[in-house]
Amino acid sequence: NGFRESLPKVVKDHVKYCYANELRDYFDSGADVVINNNKGTRTGVQWTNTMSSIKKTVPSARLMTMDFRKEHQCIYVFVIHPEREKRYEKLLDTFLHTNWKDMFS
Repeated sequence: NGFRESLPKVVKDHVKYCYANELRDYFDSGADVVINNNKGTRTGVQWTNTMSSIKKTVPSARLMTMDFRKEHQCIYVFVIHPEREKRYEKLLDTFLHTNWKDMFS
């Protein structure tokens, strides 16, 4: 369901989220990470705060997003190592020129 900085006091549904410590651990191990974020009813300010929190967690990362526009708004956030940024730009651009192009931006 998205990104959270820390575990909530009530841990119901906690497995649905990516937490800052998990993101940092995966990224620091050399992995690129894709976070599936349900934008839902978040305001623009809340969405900006989420992206800022991700960037604060892994400051050296490059962030790219891809919006899925079918039925509900789902945003994929790609958290990428800088040396792979051009590769992801090419891959995502190629993907956005396939039959899926009308469902993503």
